[in-house]
Amino acid sequence: MKQARETLSRCHDSLNSCREDIYQLLHNPAVTDWKKIEFTQYADLFKSFCLSPDILQARDKYENEADRISHLLQKLENEIGSFKAELSLRSTDEDKAKLMARQAEENCKSLQHPMSVLLSYRDILIDGVKTLREMLSLEQLIPLAHNRAKKINDFEIGMKVFRTISEEKQNTAGPENVSDLFERATKVQSQLEKLEFPDTDLPDLVREIVAYNTNICLSAVDQIRDFLDTISHDSEDELQPIKKIKKNLKAIHKEPLPRLLSGIDNQIDSLAKLISSYHMSAHLLDIVPIIASLLDDIFFYYLTIKNDLFAKLPFEASAPNSQLHPHTTARLLSQEYFNGFKGLSRMIRLMIIGVLGRTKIINEKELEAMMIDFLKTCGIFYGTEKSDIAKLDKIIQSFLAPYSRPFPYNELHSLLKRALSDFGSLVEDYLFSFEVDTQKADELVATDTLQDTGKKIRLGKLIQEIEVRIENIEL
Repeated sequence: MKQARETLSRCHDSLNSCREDIYQLLHNPAVTDWKKIEFTQYADLFKSFCLSPDILQARDKYENEADRISHLLQKLENEIGSFKAELSLRSTDEDKAKLMARQAEENCKSLQHPMSVLLSYRDILIDGVKTLREMLSLEQLIPLAHNRAKKINDFEIGMKVFRTISEEKQNTAGPENVSDLFERATKVQSQLEKLEFPDTDLPDLVREIVAYNTNICLSAVDQIRDFLDTISHDSEDELQPIKKIKKNLKAIHKEPLPRLLSGIDNQIDSLAKLISSYHMSAHLLDIVPIIASLLDDIFFYYLTIKNDLFAKLPFEASAPNSQLHPHTTARLLSQEYFNGFKGLSRMIRLMIIGVLGRTKIINEKELEAMMIDFLKTCGIFYGTEKSDIAKLDKIIQSFLAPYSRPFPYNELHSLLKRALSDFGSLVEDYLFSFEVDTQKADELVATDTLQDTGKKIRLGKLIQEIEVRIENIEL
């Protein structure tokens, strides 16, 4: 008898648990609020948020299922009550008590399936609300806004503009936006500024000419950063409504389901109009790819200088007869100065005024040595300002102080300037004709310049393209 009573007590507890689950379900807003929703109005939204396809069925059937189970519960509770009353009679034998307990237990088990169905409905409805809240974001609404746009083409162009001016970094594949490009430009700028020449005895003029052309690229990067900063600044007002939509989405995040869906619906309409309006700034879609390509070119210039040119400069600057060795230019010009009838005339004049003590005598070897020293230490080649010209003249004067004017001072002055010009031209020619390894370019950056010129491009062409293209950018 005791065992039968314990079984009936467990059955009674089980029924109470079922009743409590039903009560909680029927009083949970995450379930009951679905009754207030017009599903056809939000069908696209539910599909976009990947809600369960069974959510409508769960909404429509959970109340009837709960009522049906409640009736069964009542019936079973009555039966168990009757069994308990009968067990209290001393006349009930033990076999009959066991039979009643077993019957009550079987009847309770019959509730398992309908309760399982009911709780699955509950979970579908609760998960639906949870999914809406968790996935609620601007990105989630964009496809819905696209479907509601009055002019799909305007929206699609506007979407590209929005992606371009967005303050957020692009984590997905696709064109870089202004923020990405500004970050890349800053990185390239830092890399160019930190370029270090090989730790060897390079002529100052070689350093000057490489540095000058590197500064062309640095100037281009500065202009790119200015362009991007201007675009970003001009876009601030255009992005304010986007920020407002994000703020509104955050505000409705915890609202009851009817207000949540209504709020989302309103923001979709606002987003569709806003994104479509961005098509008015479609010109940015032409500018930004050019800037991206320019940065590729500049970055490849940096790689070529750092990894290839700097590896070869020390050898070229020290190799006999190399155009980067000052000795090559100095030897040719000193020989020319003392050769021929004019050269003989100069030597005679130098000997006469030298014997008279008017000037220091200089021969071909001494002139060559002086020019080598001058070309190694003078780094002025591109300067056109008065200060640059005065500085160059002062350097030349320091080499020619022992010599009288007008002869041979004036001629030697002109000769040193010519040596500087000739040597600088040779250095430029070497730099500009330096072949770019386009196979490395294919691996590292796919620049328009490199692609347009196929497999043959020299560094001078790359620098020229950078100069021309940066001048042609207009906002």
